[in-house]
Amino acid sequence: MEQTLDAFLADGGSTTFVDRISTQLSTDPKNVKIMSVYEGSLVVNYGLEVPDQDDKKLEALKNT
Repeated sequence: MEQTLDAFLADGGSTTFVDRISTQLSTDPKNVKIMSVYEGSLVVNYGLEVPDQDDKKLEALKNT
């Protein structure tokens, strides 16, 4: 992502980011965890949690 932190926050910040990532990866937004957001152009550290029973989704995410 090439944008400033101010632009990121003005565009909905972490909430919008989580919505977009979860849509692209076809996973529930509750599985996307934001660890940190900071300037350096813009850096968003996030993690994905996939419930154990979703082995097929986990494989799909790995392939994505």
